[in-house]
Amino acid sequence: MSDTHFYRRGMPDRHVLKHYFGVVVYREANWLLCNPILEQLRTLTISVSIIDRYTRVMDRLENLEQVEFCFDMVIKTDWLHSYSSSTVNESATEVQQENPLRAIVQFVQDHAEHFQGRLKAVTWGQSFTYPDPGEICREKLELDILRILPPLKKLTTVTHDNLLMIAAHLETMDLDHVQDMPHLKWPQSLNDTRRYNQRLLQRCRGLRSLHVVPSEQGTFQWAVRVRKELESRAKNAASSLVCATTSLPSHERLHTEVGYGLAPLKIVKIEEDRWPITDDLDDIGFAFGPTLETLKVSISQYSSLPHHTVHLGQGWLSLPALTRLEVHTGRNRLLVSRHLFRYCPNLKYVELVDLTNRYQSKDVRECLPATLAKLESIRLIGWGALTFHPATFHMTPALKTWTMKMLRDFIPPVAELDHNPALAASNQEVAGIDRPLWTWDWHLPNLESLCLTNEFAYRFQFRMLDGCPLLKELELYIPNSDGQATRILSAFDLFSPDSIDPGHHQLSSAGLPAPPQQAIVAPSLKTLCLSGSWVIDDAVLSGFLAVMFPKLEVLTLVKVRGFTLKVLVETIKDMPRSAPVKVVAFTLPTRAEASYENAWKLGLRLRKKERGSEVKEDSLVKIRIGHTEYVLWKKDCDHF
Repeated sequence: MSDTHFYRRGMPDRHVLKHYFGVVVYREANWLLCNPILEQLRTLTISVSIIDRYTRVMDRLENLEQVEFCFDMVIKTDWLHSYSSSTVNESATEVQQENPLRAIVQFVQDHAEHFQGRLKAVTWGQSFTYPDPGEICREKLELDILRILPPLKKLTTVTHDNLLMIAAHLETMDLDHVQDMPHLKWPQSLNDTRRYNQRLLQRCRGLRSLHVVPSEQGTFQWAVRVRKELESRAKNAASSLVCATTSLPSHERLHTEVGYGLAPLKIVKIEEDRWPITDDLDDIGFAFGPTLETLKVSISQYSSLPHHTVHLGQGWLSLPALTRLEVHTGRNRLLVSRHLFRYCPNLKYVELVDLTNRYQSKDVRECLPATLAKLESIRLIGWGALTFHPATFHMTPALKTWTMKMLRDFIPPVAELDHNPALAASNQEVAGIDRPLWTWDWHLPNLESLCLTNEFAYRFQFRMLDGCPLLKELELYIPNSDGQATRILSAFDLFSPDSIDPGHHQLSSAGLPAPPQQAIVAPSLKTLCLSGSWVIDDAVLSGFLAVMFPKLEVLTLVKVRGFTLKVLVETIKDMPRSAPVKVVAFTLPTRAEASYENAWKLGLRLRKKERGSEVKEDSLVKIRIGHTEYVLWKKDCDHF
């Protein structure tokens, strides 16, 4: 071989020689070491420049199972051609390029003919030149070579490493054992990737989990056609099924009637990239609805596609196995079918998220109420929260976690939120709004965490706590963007409506309705966070904290107005030592009231650890006013 093969522009001659002789030593040493024992070798590295030597001794490679081709010559590429300063003979260069490539394919072909099924893998070793000719050969040769090799057996997972082998034997490889298919990108050397996607999904009859990023529209239209055909054949054959098939489960019976059938998909994760995925969501829900258990949809908020509406569930019929539904649509509005939750009666976990910020109440159309007896967690942010029908909470006895949020500080006009649908026709200000009432009388015996913001927090009524004996965390945030949506707690918020005489309006000297009345109690609540436009005056504060939340441990009041530091401190002091309050954090409207001098007068001390002193944690309360942290000893402690 001429050393001009290794010529690099600007490379000193001594480096050329060093590189050249290194390549020569490697290929010759490899040949000398392997030649005596070729009959025993299962793996072999072949330098492409001397591949003819190995071809001549093909009959000695009877045990060869894996071969690695190492390029030790320059193969013409567009890169080299563009930057070469020398004039080359194009036809000669083409021959220089094609000859070793054809030799590689011929070697594999000859071995397959001599020892059928013995050679199972072809790989590409480290290249001695740059750019790497192996990259070019993978695109040009690998598919042809893999078609010569025997297909993989009992494949269980599709990966990037075996994807091209699958493409080479797509119609003959045994794919019945494949259960998991992560997101894969077909090589650019393949044409008609849509056909490959379709056939791969059709032939993976045992597929359970699929992660897909559709590269074009209509990825699952074939599955819809198959589902319709299966259902049609099942109906037509229902009256004439033979005994051998009547005992089979319905899905297996469909496979008996139709050769390929549909994979019993249980988990699907779909992401939007270059094409809107609404049609794919409809197709997946319709085609794989009988078996689908988990559906996760993701659209990045940084997607390059124009903003569009994502429809969910408009083509679905029934998804009886679906237990987990997660949909994140970023900046795109998520429009949920009104029948969605009726299609999915066995949901356990629901998460619907988009970035809806401003809206008009007249544009909101709620989903139909549905029975979700197994629902344990619901997290709705954006349009999905606005369109969820509150009557559904009458039929969610297993609910443990409930979150409804908006990601911007926006609340519609108060008149729209406070209106009664029955009186809407006579109220011109809110005419055209048809939103259901939030009754807050649900019985949720297993609810442990509740987080509401924006209009949902404004609507909240504390009487709901009577039906939530296990509630441990409560967070309510009302943004004060315009100051109109403000919740003022009154004494009537502290008592069950059923125990208050509507004809009695007199208050006792303590500011509370006269007895007999039943106080609202959240017996398990440990963490309470109120923030934003709340007003709690001194007359209500004591009953609100001490009576309603007897097990309170952490209290946070951010931008809450109406109470004074003095009354708050006295309320905490009056709590018995057995009360578990540990941390109180809040902000005050004026600097004077939050000053250190005022805090000192009320018994607050800057938090510091004194040497030699041991204070039991249950005898003090940590209080943070803004960024300053104090401690307060309870009244019945020895410190006082």
